[in-house]
Amino acid sequence: MIITQSQESSDKELMNIETLMYRSVDGMLVSLSSDTGNGVHLKEIHHGGTPVVYFDRVSDTFETHKVISDNSTRSYNLTQHLIENGFKRIAHITGNELP
Repeated sequence: MIITQSQESSDKELMNIETLMYRSVDGMLVSLSSDTGNGVHLKEIHHGGTPVVYFDRVSDTFETHKVISDNSTRSYNLTQHLIENGFKRIAHITGNELP
């Protein structure tokens, strides 16, 4: 297993992918960087025979497996649970909004 970090940079993501392809990996689990466009670079790899599975941030550029969560529904259900159990002072803490 090889883990790489893009630090939210599409340029670094491309460099990481080139390194992984050079290492002849059997497949990739990918969470796109926040500034990656359409993921065309991964489409070429996928169509070349290397399996690509998206998680977290995904692209619809090509058909592949994806592992995603419905954060809106989960947050709503959690908030409803807290309200139903008498909690009134509920806060939501998050990071910067991604583009």
